Amino acid sequence: MADTITITLPDITLVSLTPNPVNTNAALKISVKATEISKILYPEWFYSGDIYTGEE
Repeated sequence: MADTITITLPDITLVSLTPNPVNTNAALKISVKATEISKILYPEWFYSGDIYTGEE
């Protein structure tokens, strides 16, 4: 049985700038649509002598 960690990350799906282009000192509206996604992280095990300096 492997130890896992589940994390929740934001996923930005849409960004809107109104009006586009914007004049100097003018009002603008920024709209962002974001959802949450879940990711499962699995540990990587290395034993003595498996890797060397500079390796991943």
